[in-house]
Amino acid sequence: MLSLAVLAAAGCTRSLDVKYAGGFDQASGVKTTSLKKVAILPFNDERAWVDKADEQSRSYIAKQGVWKFGLTFEGKEYTPVSGLLQTLFVSEFKAAGYDAVASASPSSDVAYNLSGRVVNFEFENETGLVTVTSRRVVTLALSLTDSTGKSVLDNQLFSENDRENEGMGVMHSTNADKLMNRALKKVVTDVLIRLKPQLASRDNIDFRVTLNGIALHQDSYGAYQLAHNIR
Repeated sequence: MLSLAVLAAAGCTRSLDVKYAGGFDQASGVKTTSLKKVAILPFNDERAWVDKADEQSRSYIAKQGVWKFGLTFEGKEYTPVSGLLQTLFVSEFKAAGYDAVASASPSSDVAYNLSGRVVNFEFENETGLVTVTSRRVVTLALSLTDSTGKSVLDNQLFSENDRENEGMGVMHSTNADKLMNRALKKVVTDVLIRLKPQLASRDNIDFRVTLNGIALHQDSYGAYQLAHNIR
């Protein structure tokens, strides 16, 4: 009896193995030819029920009774959600055509710096009489600044709430997979669609003016250069 009380007080944990299917729906139009360099900064985990000082706690994506469930990603048990998001955002930005890198702090050596706050990143089973409603929610607040520190996007919320009725035997691993590959993937795709105009490369825009019949070409830095004689 005493051991059960100690167990309940201490709680139980389990790290669920998850994978993320890289890439996105090509029909979404997020693919770009831009080579803009984007630094992805560490995400700040602001979930109220997570102990920020405890790395294992920052990996939790669900709790049920005395149990708390973390993430195992690429072989690492209890991977913090903040680090996971930084890794996946770098990967997805690269897949979308950007020169994305992970950075510990804002840098003036890149075109843009992307930072974020984790507002929600979890799943929950809502038990009914004969079914369980599974809810997976991802909410991120993102900010984008250029190389000078000027704000391009300030604290913009991106969220997906994925709900469905499940049988009574729904597995936690199934919820974790859907959290990653449905809710999170939808948020990442929305981010790429939303930021595409802001991150558009001026290298793909052809500005032409003429001076005395001579065509001048504006390069990506805004300088006009002699292009050719159009007479």
